[in-house]
Amino acid sequence: MANPLLTWPAADARRRIHIEPAGARVVWSFGPRDMQRHADTAGQALDAALDRIGHEDAVIIYGGRP
Repeated sequence: MANPLLTWPAADARRRIHIEPAGARVVWSFGPRDMQRHADTAGQALDAALDRIGHEDAVIIYGGRP
């Protein structure tokens, strides 16, 4: 059996919030094809994303890594 901590949760139904560094700021989106939104810090990006999805459970991906 594979280690669940090392496998990608492909069947996981939670939303994914992608946060990427962009110079002195960060950009966030709900996926690679979603519109990128800007924030001053990763914390502000996370707060804005959670506000948008109604504070439900989400998988946070920072810099390409969950």
